[in-house]
Amino acid sequence: MLQTTTRTLLTLCSLGALLSGCGSNPAQDDEAAGPPQGQVRGTLTEAPEGDSAVEQHLETLLGTMRTVNGKRVVDFQLRNKSDRELEFAYRVEWLNRRGQAVTSDDSWVLVHLPAGGAVPLEASAPTRDAESWTVRAIETAAEPR
Repeated sequence: MLQTTTRTLLTLCSLGALLSGCGSNPAQDDEAAGPPQGQVRGTLTEAPEGDSAVEQHLETLLGTMRTVNGKRVVDFQLRNKSDRELEFAYRVEWLNRRGQAVTSDDSWVLVHLPAGGAVPLEASAPTRDAESWTVRAIETAAEPR
């Protein structure tokens, strides 16, 4: 019994040593994975207190815009251009053809975005006459409610 246990332990140790050498290069894995991903953390029903200067650290990358049931839907990414993590809330403001704000949901979406990271997002126009949009952001450390 002792011989079997010893043999099993030696086999497991040898197998573990072999497998530990079979890992891939972490630097190559990071490059293949692309930029770090952000995370949506919840919503706020009122504008948070904070600094809108965070907008200078965000880049909006347009994916696609389509029409669903007569209303525009946009897929986009927010990318953190800075070298630090960002905690912020954002919302999309929709405008009509004349550049006037269109009534929309006043909720703010909380996001955590690592340095250089991006997060894919989607926004739907509140009405059929909403034609263009812009992102408003406020840096905050607020927790979701």
